[in-house]
Amino acid sequence: MIVRLIWCCILCCLTACGSAVKTQDSSKSNAPGNCSAIEILVGFGIGGGTDTFARTLAQGMRADMGTPVQVVNITAGSGRGAFRELMKRPADGCTLLALTSDYLVLEAIHGDEVDLGQLTLLARAHAELGLLSARGDAPARWEDIVERARQDNRRVLVGGTGAKSFDRTAVDITLGASDIAYRYIPYNGTKEMQADLLGGRLDAVYDEYGVMKPLYEAGVATPLLVMSDTPLARLNTVPTATALGLEAAPAIWRGIGIHAETQETDKLRLAKATARALRSDAYVAYEKARNLDLLEGRLDGPAFAHALAQERGAFQAALKG
Repeated sequence: MIVRLIWCCILCCLTACGSAVKTQDSSKSNAPGNCSAIEILVGFGIGGGTDTFARTLAQGMRADMGTPVQVVNITAGSGRGAFRELMKRPADGCTLLALTSDYLVLEAIHGDEVDLGQLTLLARAHAELGLLSARGDAPARWEDIVERARQDNRRVLVGGTGAKSFDRTAVDITLGASDIAYRYIPYNGTKEMQADLLGGRLDAVYDEYGVMKPLYEAGVATPLLVMSDTPLARLNTVPTATALGLEAAPAIWRGIGIHAETQETDKLRLAKATARALRSDAYVAYEKARNLDLLEGRLDGPAFAHALAQERGAFQAALKG
């Protein structure tokens, strides 16, 4: 009898302690009310750029909101699967979507599956400018690369990642309206593309500064053209597209969106948590380590939506053309 009474006391204490802990955790949470955890859907593989971005952001949001924030990779359809999954889930603020500039291409090509108008944008996290780069012993000016191809009676060969991709569209936006005869060569990965550049099988490649930086520093590649109207501070001698009379291509970016039907109070709460996470020490260190701090690319939700509206038109026109 005494043993039974002792066990009853222990069980009562454990139950009371467990309830107290649960109440304490709940009171610390800044997440939407029904969320025991928040998930960030990533439409690309583990270890890639967007996955790393989402996991770094999740770290800051977890600390800020006092709620588990998990990354879920859904690689089907190169981003389309993650978008579909977001749309299937309740609009309760518990699921976010890691967005990249590739979604502009997906929307233009697969508008029946991806409609960015169904999202509320919380923040654009960072932006990068694409460059055209040549082999280190090639002419150091874009105009000379073009002239050499003309003298050889051939098109300028430009490599990029993906056939129907952001890279392809950016190259077409910048070069398509010019009188430059060019051919875009699609690659599945950066390494193969760089090998063909260094092997002399390409005149130029399209990629970001952070990707090309090791080749620049080794002297085996040289930047020719920043495909923007904004020069890069670390490459202030490299001309912009607009300086050469070419069209500027949109920046490469990543950001966060949520189902548009989410309650406004939850959107505001998540937008504030996202903004604070983007200012966290861990996120700032991530940006610097990957050369994502060369351009001030951070935008709040409304500014992000305004920029996206302009880019959507440019991408749809380029892809239809």
